[in-house]
Amino acid sequence: MSTRLRIAPAPGDLWGHYRIERTLGAGGMGAVFAARDELLDRPVALKLLHCGSGEDELVAEARALAALDHPNVVRIHGLQRVADRVFVVMQRIEGRSLDEVLTTDGPLGPHAAVDVVRAVAAALEAVHRAGRIHGDVKPSNILIENGTRRVLLTDFGLSSAIADPRASTVVRGTPDYLAPERATGAR
Repeated sequence: MSTRLRIAPAPGDLWGHYRIERTLGAGGMGAVFAARDELLDRPVALKLLHCGSGEDELVAEARALAALDHPNVVRIHGLQRVADRVFVVMQRIEGRSLDEVLTTDGPLGPHAAVDVVRAVAAALEAVHRAGRIHGDVKPSNILIENGTRRVLLTDFGLSSAIADPRASTVVRGTPDYLAPERATGAR
């Protein structure tokens, strides 16, 4: 297989020592790929920004994740640069996003809903203890692991330090899921 980098990785491409398997998801800023760490022989997820997107934000996201060790937060394995591209190497969760679950299966039952809310609240408490604000809590950033039904918070691309004065003046995030204080710029 080729080790030549493409603008968008394709199955079989080798990025560093990570073999791309498939695309897990994509958004406005970048994409997440299922890959295999060929040195450690384990599945991973790679988050890669689109060309020209904010490398500084990706590094900040990696640092935010690296500061957290919580069972309801996706773990980071590392930050890598291959050629001119930086990407985050994360724990790969086999499962679906809460958004996919709700779209496919319909509303959660009361007990399942409480379990999801409890797990997300615990993850957010850990994020806040680490001095960060997630910035984009929404169903597509909440993963439910196959088999265990463990709930994990992911995508810290819009996270910021609680003490960052810009966090209260710049409104970022998905409008339908913004906290009122963020939508009005109060926090």
